[in-house]
Amino acid sequence: MNSPKYSILITNYNTVDTIEESLRSILNQIDERFEVIVVDNASTDGSQDYLYKMEYLNKIRLFTESCSRGQGRQIALDKSWGDYIIAYFDMDDVYKPRLKEFVDLYHKSYEGKILGAKVLMAPRTFAIRIGWHDLKEREDVDFWLRASSRYNIARLPEDFLVKYRGVTNYPLVKSIKKRLIKYIEGYRLGLKQSLLIDPRIQPKLWKSIGIAGLLGISWLIVRFIGKFYWVSIINPKAFDEVRQYDYKRIRWEKQ
Repeated sequence: MNSPKYSILITNYNTVDTIEESLRSILNQIDERFEVIVVDNASTDGSQDYLYKMEYLNKIRLFTESCSRGQGRQIALDKSWGDYIIAYFDMDDVYKPRLKEFVDLYHKSYEGKILGAKVLMAPRTFAIRIGWHDLKEREDVDFWLRASSRYNIARLPEDFLVKYRGVTNYPLVKSIKKRLIKYIEGYRLGLKQSLLIDPRIQPKLWKSIGIAGLLGISWLIVRFIGKFYWVSIINPKAFDEVRQYDYKRIRWEKQ
């Protein structure tokens, strides 16, 4: 039986100060089972020159395109050939030498799910069915919302793979990511798209009411026998699904 292949997907834009250390922290821990695909969004700071060098050395497959972040992610996915997708790596972060451990853990405990730990791992067929939309921002929020409505999701601590260095280390950004988990839960429980918190999906509603109002209207938090049920006023069947939480990971399972 042939070993599965893995596609590591990266998008880049103007990260000349960090890209060399960041990319090498990935390249130094992979073998022939892995390919690295980088889509550069017409960088102008010199980081593209470094990527051309890595491409010449056959370290990466490079594609340059003036595009949104969402479109860049989709281009990388379309160009990939791996059985599994590992995405998306930011070039302002340094990555711990635990990538193979991450892959082994996925096959041992999370096969058939989407596993998140700052980056995500999933079968390529899953990623293709979901895809990334042509968005300049919040493209990953959009992806996770749609992914959570179709597949089981498991989550590891974000520092499992990543040694933060970029903007992702800011407390505000971390708090936003915690909110994203709540949004995904609400989406899985049947929340109508017109009430989702993503301002791209419903900009007029977002501007007129704001996040506090939307949260109050969309769902209530009810604690029952030690578990949290996310209840959508719009969908009384929300009780059919339960959020199960443990200290190491978050996952959703139908009861």
